[in-house]
Amino acid sequence: LRKRQEQQEAAAARMAPAGGGGGSAARKMAPSHVLKCCQRVLAWVPVAFIALVVAWSYYAYVVELCVFTITSTGEKVVYLVIFHLSFVMFVWSYWKTIFTSPASPSNEFCLSKSDKEQYEKEERPESQQEILRRAAKDLPIYTTTASRAIRYCDRCQLIKPDRCHHCSACDLCVLKMDHHCPWVNNCVGFSNYKFFLLFLFYSLLYCLFVAATVLQYFIKFWTVSLFDLDHHSILSNKTLIFHSFST
Repeated sequence: LRKRQEQQEAAAARMAPAGGGGGSAARKMAPSHVLKCCQRVLAWVPVAFIALVVAWSYYAYVVELCVFTITSTGEKVVYLVIFHLSFVMFVWSYWKTIFTSPASPSNEFCLSKSDKEQYEKEERPESQQEILRRAAKDLPIYTTTASRAIRYCDRCQLIKPDRCHHCSACDLCVLKMDHHCPWVNNCVGFSNYKFFLLFLFYSLLYCLFVAATVLQYFIKFWTVSLFDLDHHSILSNKTLIFHSFST
């Protein structure tokens, strides 16, 4: 996260105009800065929603099902052990997917100071491509554009390696970028692709286990007359019904 912030600040510094217009530029950038802050806060809304759903599912399964509904001690123990194993792995993989910073290209893909100055002075795309080809001749790059041009990110000011793309949400180039997932508020790429796949696997395992163990009580709720149940049993079963649909 610190590396991402430093890259964003460096990019903003490169784009800032020099001279006496700095004060005017700062005033113009103030609304943009506020907008970016709002976007960063709103980006965490899907993550907060998932966290609330997971917290609710934990309460519904552990308290309402295992504590108040199931009468067999052996069944309670088996359900709680398996549930907590899948729950811990699910939360761990989700946490790692969210908070593992996306991997960015190393410094060797950045232009040297002389090449960067020459690249910025050139106005013809052909001359700019010649500078990029000269800088990329010793780099492990095999993917080019449809016109056989070297892929270059003007925002991050670096030559893009294979399967590297610039993420507008994270505002940096991400190695082996797959996509930006709003449910984890992070880019899925080289550094956290394994954790993302584990998150999908453990979330599927978690949902299947919960759905399978709650199914008999879901059916019992609709087959047993409500007049045969006390007030707490009705509330407990309604909680489990909502848990089944949320799963």
